[in-house]
This record gives sequence, C-alpha cells and structure tokens, in this order.
Amino acid sequence: MYKVFINNYPLFLCKITEFNSLAELQGVIHIDNPDAIQISKILHEYRNNLIVNSYCITSRNKDDLLKLFFSDHLFIEAAGGVVLNNKKEILLIYRNDKWDLPKGKVEKNEDLKQAAIREVQEECSITPDGIIQDLTPTYHVYPLKGSWVFKTTHWYLMIYSGNAIPVPQTEEGITSISWKNINELDDVYKNTYTSIKDVLESIKNIIPNLALEF
Repeated sequence: MYKVFINNYPLFLCKITEFNSLAELQGVIHIDNPDAIQISKILHEYRNNLIVNSYCITSRNKDDLLKLFFSDHLFIEAAGGVVLNNKKEILLIYRNDKWDLPKGKVEKNEDLKQAAIREVQEECSITPDGIIQDLTPTYHVYPLKGSWVFKTTHWYLMIYSGNAIPVPQTEEGITSISWKNINELDDVYKNTYTSIKDVLESIKNIIPNLALEF
C-alpha cells in the first residue's frame, strides 16, 4: 500500500485485495479503478484542502495507480535517519516551527543509506555509528515554484554512541535539536507532520526489544 500525504492528509493507493484487511482504511472513501475525471477531482480536493474524508483508491496494481495520479509530478528522492542514543532516546530537530527528523535530498548516484547518514551529519553535526534496520518509506506531495512534487523519503533506524552535543544547521531552518523518549512525544505530535508521526509510531514496538551495544 502507498500512503501519500497531500497537505498533511493521506491518500491511500492499494490493491483491491488489501482494502478489507487493513484497519487503517476503515472509514475512508473507497473508489475502485477511477477514471481521469475522478482522479482530477480527488487531486483538486487534496490540493485545495477540501478533504472531508480521506480516499482509498484500489486497483489490481498499486504501482499503476501511482503513475495515474502522479506521472506529471516532479519526482524527488530523499533519505533520513531516526537516530537513537544509548538511552534509546530519539534525535528530533525543530525546523521551520515544526518538529521533524533529519532528512534531505539524495544526491546524484548517492547510496540511499549513505545519504541518510550524511543528512544527519549535516543537520545535526553528529555521525551515527551505523544503521540498525530499514524503516518504511514515506510519500508526500507539495507545490514548488508552480509545479507539484512527489517526494519519497527512505528512513533508517540508526544508533549514536557519542557524547557530542548536536548542533542545528541553522541555514536549513533548524533552530534546535532534542533527544526525546519515544513514550513522551505528546508535545511533538501536536506540532509535527502526520508522516513524521507515522515514522515515530512505527518504531514504538521496535525500541523496547533493541539490545544496543556500545
């Protein structure tokens, strides 16, 4: 299933066989095999904040749905890190008045994992020891200079054993950095993007079982 955020609202694209089995899709508007007029109407609602209920679009092939909806968009690939310290706290940045995770655009011919580590280094001035595991990518759409962008962000769970104090990359709009406990994120959730909340929620059951070796 693809969960694409447009103006912070999710648009679900999935196989018809997935629709009835995924609890997250209960209560959303379901359309199977939409035509061009329906696709245009749905995108108009999302882009103009006219959404009352999120949509779930189904077909036999979810990748074909992705092309139908976003083939005219500029595609950008990004990578980011969910960094844990020896207390299993998460490294969070405060960027452009929102809580966020370190991430950024992948450079040409750059390895995704190396890009994620580089972004942590650049935005927080620390170097993770390594990557523990891959996390689920996030997808979102946003306007840029009169065009629409479809952005895929690849996420990686990382560890950091050092004692250096993270320094925010202020030229990227980052004003502060904090280590936070995964079970004490209420204030973060009140002022972050829904896609970032999804990433953080996805590791809640992973962290307690991690055996970190420093």
